[in-house]
Amino acid sequence: MAKALLVIDMLNDFTLDGAPLKVAENRKIIPNIQKRIDDARNENNIIIYICDSHSKNDREFKIWPEHCVEGTKGAQIVNELSPKEQDLIIKKTTYDGFYNTPLDSVLKNMGISKLTITGCVSHICILHTASSAVLRGYNVSIPLDSIASLDENSRNCAIDQFKNVLNIKLI
Repeated sequence: MAKALLVIDMLNDFTLDGAPLKVAENRKIIPNIQKRIDDARNENNIIIYICDSHSKNDREFKIWPEHCVEGTKGAQIVNELSPKEQDLIIKKTTYDGFYNTPLDSVLKNMGISKLTITGCVSHICILHTASSAVLRGYNVSIPLDSIASLDENSRNCAIDQFKNVLNIKLI
């Protein structure tokens, strides 16, 4: 069974001090994601970075502050998790890494059926991408030490959805 590690939204605008949508837990999970990336490389699994990438007048900015505008430093992957040449980067314009992106076709073309999802944040981009993956028939696992949340309530809500609605393996 071919596998891929998804690293979702580990971007400067969600991580750096002073970032418009800083997620405090991102710093805490970086070493865990680094280890998962190293393990994936050692096992010859595919690593795919799923990255928020917005236009200057994106409709999402009616909900959230301006963030991850394409071409800005804020839209770049954090240095500690920099991709290698063989890694893939897929840009997304909303919460779901599958919506209006080539992610599904890329995975199918590579024969990938098992996904491990990491990144930020648990109840938004992780949840929406995981849900889309399950609905498309992928075998999904989520390492709880490698996802960030905004707060404990949001984390618990997402975990409940992962376990009781999507039947995702939590590791």
